[in-house]
Amino acid sequence: MSNCRFVAGVLVVLASLTSSGCKEGQCPAVKDEFDSCGSGFFIEFDPWDDRASDFRPFPNPLKTMRQPFKSGTTGYSPNYGGTYGPLLNTLDGFGAYSPVVLKLNDAIDPVFLPQTPLESLDPASPVFIVDYEVIRADPTAPFASVVHPVTAWYNREQVTNVPIDALIIAPYEPLQPKHEYAVVVTTALRTWTDPLHQQPSSCVGPSEQFNCVKSGSEVDPVLEEMRVGVKPLFAWLDTQGYARGEISIALHYMTASVEDE
Repeated sequence: MSNCRFVAGVLVVLASLTSSGCKEGQCPAVKDEFDSCGSGFFIEFDPWDDRASDFRPFPNPLKTMRQPFKSGTTGYSPNYGGTYGPLLNTLDGFGAYSPVVLKLNDAIDPVFLPQTPLESLDPASPVFIVDYEVIRADPTAPFASVVHPVTAWYNREQVTNVPIDALIIAPYEPLQPKHEYAVVVTTALRTWTDPLHQQPSSCVGPSEQFNCVKSGSEVDPVLEEMRVGVKPLFAWLDTQGYARGEISIALHYMTASVEDE
């Protein structure tokens, strides 16, 4: 082999490692147990995608910063870029009524979403919001004691010929201020089925980058703090019968403080 070919081969390998986001040595080598879906349809989550104009996922635990310079607050604030980022970043958390907004890589079928807030309290619901502080205090807390009702819908409208493909999950009742919550989406969420049912629907799984967060050992520094942050959540989900491969995405976040009236 010539030196030129060897150098070219090394460059190709290096390029593939850097473009994949999660480095091979810092992310799980075995992915099967982290993605029981494997359909190619997933919820987008890529911390190496720096599109400042895209606020999805929202909330995003990777886009927060410590805020030790104000007393009586949550201690941290959002840290988004783009046009509206600086305004959002003046808060010390996310709104108690703020909807969770997730981006999908293809169309989903809204019939698989909970059709009423009551349905969202069912463990079979593909989307739910839980009280993370209760889970941290009691890792075996019953599902019914931590889940909060939500209203979920799907928006596939197009802007400048680009589909939005957004999944919105909104608290049906206001969440507590200065409180930690987590939103979870499972592979029970499914893709769009044509009216004639010529093509079967498929499960919607996790992105490759989110699978790194499921690791039981240290991962890429960009994701390590988030991995540690959701570790108790995955432990609790396991007690509720949810395998890691069934979790398409799980995000924890803090609600903003509210001034006393």
